[in-house]
Amino acid sequence: MSQGGPLPVDIYVVEGRTIQNKVKTTGSLMPDEKTNLQTEVSGKITGIYFDEGERVKKGALLLKLNADEIEAQLKTLKTELDYSKKQFSR
Repeated sequence: MSQGGPLPVDIYVVEGRTIQNKVKTTGSLMPDEKTNLQTEVSGKITGIYFDEGERVKKGALLLKLNADEIEAQLKTLKTELDYSKKQFSR
């Protein structure tokens, strides 16, 4: 036991200063709102009719697909329809 003498202490001088509260990290930014566009049929996109972040109206044309295959199918169906009409009228 000690005899009541002085105790050793550590002393620090406190100074006021500004501390910057910055955190460095990596990550990904995600938008507050997002929309996924998906066509009902597959095909090559030949035109995009809006800019990123732009508001669009309901029913507005957003994308155009290569219509060659669909137009060929339509032509085939019209030809078959004409043939069927001729067959029916005989």
